[in-house]
Amino acid sequence: MVKTGHNILLISSDQHRGDSLSILDHPVAFTPHLDKLSQQGVLFRRAYSECPVCIPARMTIMSGMRPGTGDNSMGYNYYKECSLLLPTQTLPAILGRSGYQTQAVGKMHFFPQRKRYGFDNMIIEEEGRILPGLYRDDYELWLQDQGFTGENHSHGVTNNETSCRIWHLPERAHPTNWTVREACRWFNRMDPDCPVFLWLSFSAPHPPYTPPQAYWELFRDAAIPEPIRGNWSSPEMLPAEFKRSIFSSNYDRIKGEWYAKTVRAYYALITQIDFQISLVLGMLRERELLESTIIL
Repeated sequence: MVKTGHNILLISSDQHRGDSLSILDHPVAFTPHLDKLSQQGVLFRRAYSECPVCIPARMTIMSGMRPGTGDNSMGYNYYKECSLLLPTQTLPAILGRSGYQTQAVGKMHFFPQRKRYGFDNMIIEEEGRILPGLYRDDYELWLQDQGFTGENHSHGVTNNETSCRIWHLPERAHPTNWTVREACRWFNRMDPDCPVFLWLSFSAPHPPYTPPQAYWELFRDAAIPEPIRGNWSSPEMLPAEFKRSIFSSNYDRIKGEWYAKTVRAYYALITQIDFQISLVLGMLRERELLESTIIL
């Protein structure tokens, strides 16, 4: 078919505070490339996620429906089959019927992982989650090919932890770098006669907080403001469900230098994403696709 319509590039990062951009005068964040995108486009200062929980928020993006419209237990039961909770009118399915090539790269957090949910193809990185019946994701398979079998979590930090550590493998093997590399490779394989919808989804800055050394050095001595704590966040005010969870054991130690070091690692991961996004923009520019691509 003759190409009609703009390409669409949807970029998401997991657990990234909306104010963590240097263009918003954040005291720590350093995001020069995202700042430039903001200056060239529209910066929404009061855009909020429909849900702070990962899976329901992703289902909202896919369905256009608010959490709770379907089965809200999906946010608490990872094994619930997402395909039973999503309508057939998913965002990629609608775009596909309109002639778009649809591709997802990175963290999707859907189950089953290998269902396509309207995408033509998915290349996934799921933070090394090991759950019954799940396939190994594409990132793990790539690590195996590179001689790093099973080493994605050998740094010893889990994906729901407040600890941090320097990334232990070559920087090219970091999930953020891998995600961008796979996205750029896919653009080189696309049909030039059809418009493209690509969801580029970073798992960072969600834990594990494991920035490469070069990005850690940018924030090693950064002054980290103390968090604002209200009486609503005191231990006695926490919900009973939280007190029974594994996260309650970390609550009292999220302060002082422990807190500051973890937050430095968090902002280091954000800057790493920012620099990697610049590679995507450069690739689009080289292929003369930048002006015909809507970037969200």
